[in-house]
Amino acid sequence: MSDEWEVDSAALFGYHEGKGINTKSLEVLEKNGITDYNHIARTINKEDFENFDWIFGMDYYNIGHLGRIQPRGTKAKVELLGLYDPEGEIVIEDPYFDNDISRFEKAYEQCSRCIPVFIQRQDTS
Repeated sequence: MSDEWEVDSAALFGYHEGKGINTKSLEVLEKNGITDYNHIARTINKEDFENFDWIFGMDYYNIGHLGRIQPRGTKAKVELLGLYDPEGEIVIEDPYFDNDISRFEKAYEQCSRCIPVFIQRQDTS
């Protein structure tokens, strides 16, 4: 398996299209040593289902919506990222509307647990 991954992020809807990263998200990334992150919000499109092997949703609503918009015959496998959580927390709640940073931190921690497990499983398959 290749050590190179192309990773992107996209929303289900275009509410924030063209905007930069949420300041609370940026604060959590910086607290965890990620200081060179730059992202402009975009909406998922039909080509993503052909261009990417996996598309992760964070909760069951995301997965349902992604399943409805995925064009037939495209290669992307749509999954909950939380299925790879060794602590068994399957749903990663969207912290966007929270007033404090704690749920942003929790989402970061959950993703940080899930991603290495996902990559390890790909390396062994």
